[in-house]
Parts: sequence; structure tokens; C-alpha cells
Amino acid sequence: MPPHAYLTQVRVLQAKRRLANGEAIAQVALEIGFTHQSHLHQHFKRIVGATPRQY
Repeated sequence: MPPHAYLTQVRVLQAKRRLANGEAIAQVALEIGFTHQSHLHQHFKRIVGATPRQY
């Protein structure tokens, strides 16, 4: 697995934990290193199989 793919996967897993705690999607995206909410949305859906809001 390339380093960038690993980092993206780690960030999405962090996002899952924080979203489960009820944090706002946009705030989570910025704090874990994505440039904006749609960037998180794209990777989250690819890795998890659901959008951040559905999760």
C-alpha cells in the first residue's frame, strides 16, 4: 500500500470515530487534514461504502 493511500485510510478511520461522537462533518474534515468536506466525502464513501452523513 502506498504511503498516501495508508494516510488517507488512517484519516478516514479517525473521521469515523469522531463522527460517531457527534462532531460536525466539516469540522472533522478540516481537523484531520482534508482540504474541505467534499474531499472527506469522496474518500469516506470509497473506503466505508457510505457517506459521512449516512454513517
